Amino acid sequence: MKTDAQRIARYNARMQSQLVGPAMATQLPTMVTNYGAYLDEFYLKQEACAQILSENDVALTLRFGYQAFNNEVYHATKVLSDDALATEVCILNAKYVALGLVEATLDLILVGVWSLPACAAAV
Repeated sequence: MKTDAQRIARYNARMQSQLVGPAMATQLPTMVTNYGAYLDEFYLKQEACAQILSENDVALTLRFGYQAFNNEVYHATKVLSDDALATEVCILNAKYVALGLVEATLDLILVGVWSLPACAAAV
């Protein structure tokens, strides 16, 4: 049976090998750039969504649903644009209304966070 020191030495040898080190060195700038873009876009949108939920006194137990809606809108904005995006957002809106969230609050998130038209106005 191997001792802890032997296991740690083997792990360190694998993780600091000549294969892992250069690969990580080439990926690190891309990883830092992607994380920076994530902070600039998504995190600020999450904070704006949380602010809207606080202003409208949304119960803490319901905030997860609104945050999930915000997450799905974020992913839709990364993939779609224009009419396809508006249609997808309205489908998401209907989905979350069916799950029990308030449509007016969802529309506030669309207008206030994402600068998209409210679905009730788009129909």
